[in-house]
Amino acid sequence: MSRLVAAIVAQAADRGSMSDELHFAAHDWAERRHLDHGRANLLRSLDLPPSARVLHVGAGTGALTRYLGETVAEVVAVEADAGAAEVLAARTAGLPGVTVRTGLPDGQFDVAVAIGVLEPLAKDERAGLLRELRARLRPGGTLCVAVDNRFGARALAGAPDRSTGRRWDAVEGYPFGAPARAMSRQQVITELTAAGFSVDDVLGCFPDHLVTRAVLSPELLTRYPRLAVELPRLPSPDHGHDSPRPVDEARLWAGLVEAGQADGAWNSILVLAAVSGAPAEPLWPASRLAAYFNTDRAARWCTRAEVTASGQVRRTPMLELPGEDTEVSVQAWTDPVYDGPTLVDLLVAKPWLAEDKLTAWRDLVTERAAELGSALWDLMPHNVVVTADGTLHPIDLEWRWTPATVESVVDRGLLLVAEQLAAAAWAGAGGGTVRDLAGWLGTLLGRSPDFVPAAVAREARFQALRQYGDTPVALEREEGKIRTAWYTRLDEAVVVREMPGEGG
Repeated sequence: MSRLVAAIVAQAADRGSMSDELHFAAHDWAERRHLDHGRANLLRSLDLPPSARVLHVGAGTGALTRYLGETVAEVVAVEADAGAAEVLAARTAGLPGVTVRTGLPDGQFDVAVAIGVLEPLAKDERAGLLRELRARLRPGGTLCVAVDNRFGARALAGAPDRSTGRRWDAVEGYPFGAPARAMSRQQVITELTAAGFSVDDVLGCFPDHLVTRAVLSPELLTRYPRLAVELPRLPSPDHGHDSPRPVDEARLWAGLVEAGQADGAWNSILVLAAVSGAPAEPLWPASRLAAYFNTDRAARWCTRAEVTASGQVRRTPMLELPGEDTEVSVQAWTDPVYDGPTLVDLLVAKPWLAEDKLTAWRDLVTERAAELGSALWDLMPHNVVVTADGTLHPIDLEWRWTPATVESVVDRGLLLVAEQLAAAAWAGAGGGTVRDLAGWLGTLLGRSPDFVPAAVAREARFQALRQYGDTPVALEREEGKIRTAWYTRLDEAVVVREMPGEGG
């Protein structure tokens, strides 16, 4: 923990788990791991009872403890490091249900939380801690343990270790970027069982258990493998190390899912283990196949979603705000789970369908305009699934932008899909720049290439608003940065891969 983190927390007016003040003060991974909105997403994926008494060991600087204190009746947070404990006390100040300790307390708890605590310990130390935690849990109580996975997709792909930057430990024999004392799925289960726990759920976390984007169940892998591939949004960030990886993490994970070998390759492992039988109300209900979050933005725009066993995706805003007439907002949204590629993925695989499918998408935008209103803004090609019968289905329409019109939405879609196809080295491109590709796609729909500057200006404003919300930043400056980045991207050459055969 840096002195800067301590100073940021000490001086913050808002120390909540969704504090924009703290989130936007973090400029690198060393600070994000303490201050990011998403730091508590791992626990947000669980149904913690409001009446619960929770023991949080290895509480660090309090990002998770703060969320627990906002969510449950009582939290005892244990942190042995004096500097971290001081920040922890500041982060949770004002929460009457939170107590900070330097050692394990006596008493009985409903839930114990140990996130990133086991890996640094030797095996006998882990065994001793697990026995101590079991002794402090009531019958039916639950232990939540999360660890880095020694054989996770990120490590197997060769990502460097977060703390050392090391890829391969020839002495210890750990694969590529596996953290120095990461654990395997079976190792965690074996040690919990030996300590007297009954393992209820073994879940997977991406990109890891620190700032989590998605928590996935094993059942998701078999029920909805396409979602299991897409939800993690790989590759995972390198957390300060930008060296290339020997293996494409996204392709590796997709291959593991397809081969039925992904259950042991989560980047991080979240285990829920019970004492004396399962709890009356499980923290991860059987009806939940996955939970995922968008927390890389201003708090008022952050969302939580879950995939249900009944075949739905339900997305909700994470903050309940009064109904304000704002230019940008997010909405609750429920979709069926459709089995099919997004429109963008379909065009990457079958470039010859570009005119037909983009025309169908434009017609869909026109048809749904009156129904969707300002949510039409999010009806982008990447938010459209194409099922086997060729039908286009909108999904994930979370964003609303009040100036949205059919024309501006079509122009936005053309701009974004040009960039996405260029990033995929689209075989349908005829060379030239990303701007040329956007203009050519526009001509397919009867649009002049002159649409690009206005589309960039609108996108820059929207992205600046969605990122910072009401945070006191110079909006004009941020819009300028985004516009500049777009024009730099538009001037880049498109690398074209070989055209696949029509049957490929």
